[in-house]
Amino acid sequence: MVISIIVGLCVWFVLPIMFSSRFRKKKNKKAFAMFCKIVGIVIISFGIINHIIL
Repeated sequence: MVISIIVGLCVWFVLPIMFSSRFRKKKNKKAFAMFCKIVGIVIISFGIINHIIL
């Protein structure tokens, strides 16, 4: 559970910071940040749900 939370937070916060220079348009940066946010929340929620069920 702890590993999935750490990975989810890294995806949520670190990836947009690391790869923000790859995108030139502001719309693309925002879209990538939103995508990372959604994926990070999904990873965290699956980790928590998996821990509760097991």
